[in-house]
Amino acid sequence: MPAHPRPDRIRLVVLFGGRSAEHEVSCVSAASVLGAVDPARYDVVPVGITADGRWVLDAAAARALAEGGTRALPSALKAEGPELDPLPTVVPEGPDGDRRVVVLPLLHGPLGEDGTMQGLLELAGVPYVGTGVLGSALAMDKGKAKQVLGAAGLPQARHLVRRDVEVDEALAKEVDKELGWPVFVKPANLGSSVGISKVAEAEALAGAVELALGSSSAASWATPTSRRRSWARSSPSASSTTSRTSTAPTAPTSPSPPTSPRWWPRSAGGWRSPPRGRCGPRA
Repeated sequence: MPAHPRPDRIRLVVLFGGRSAEHEVSCVSAASVLGAVDPARYDVVPVGITADGRWVLDAAAARALAEGGTRALPSALKAEGPELDPLPTVVPEGPDGDRRVVVLPLLHGPLGEDGTMQGLLELAGVPYVGTGVLGSALAMDKGKAKQVLGAAGLPQARHLVRRDVEVDEALAKEVDKELGWPVFVKPANLGSSVGISKVAEAEALAGAVELALGSSSAASWATPTSRRRSWARSSPSASSTTSRTSTAPTAPTSPSPPTSPRWWPRSAGGWRSPPRGRCGPRA
C-alpha cells in the first residue's frame, strides 16, 4: 500500500525524453530515479518531452505512483499523454502559486543537458537539480570542454576535434600522424552510448565518422556547435570505449532526486525560489 501523502509535499517535476538521439536512454533514467522517490514526501509530476518537442504528462506513470507506489512503475517511462504548456508546468499559478517546486531534468543530450533547459529554468526562477547553464554547456560539448581542461593544465587523452565541414580525405592521414591507431570516434555533444565506434585502421575511419555525424545531425535542430566531432586515442589493449580513454568529464546522467531541498522564505510569508538553480543559499 502506498504511504499516505502529506499535504505539504514538495512538487517534483521530473523532465525526461527530449529531442536528442538519447531520448530512450532518458526514459530509462527517469524510471530508475522515480523508483527511488518517496511519493509520501514528494508530489511527483512526470513530464515527458517528445521527439518533436511537445511537453506531455506521463499519465500512466503518475497513476502508477498514486495507486501502487514506486513498485508499480514500468522499466522505462514514455513521453505520451495529454499535452502541457511548459511554463505553467514548472511555475505553478493560481492556488498553487506559493507551492514549493523543484525540477529534476533527466534529459540527455542536446536541448536538455547542454544548458538550454537550465537557461529556461533560470529565467523562470525555478530551482532545479544539477549543474547550471555554463557547466552544462561545457560538459555537453566535449570539444569546448577539452579546451577549458587544457587551459587549466589538466592532462587528457590526445584528441582531434573536427566540424563536419572540416572532414575530408586528408583526415585519415592526420589521425595516423597525430594519434595513431586504434582511435575512438564519437559525436562531441552526445553521451557514451550513441554514435561511437572503435577504429583500428584508416580504411574504417570514413564509416565511423559518418555514423557520428548522423547521430547528432539527423534532426532539424542541429547547429554548428552540435555538429562538432572529436577523436580520442586509446591504448591498443583497451577492450571498451570506457576502459582506457577519456573524452571529457560529463554531467551525471541520472542525478538523484533531492532529499531535503532548502527554500528561502518571503518576508511576507510563503516561499520563493533561490536564484541560479540552487535549492538554497550558499554556505
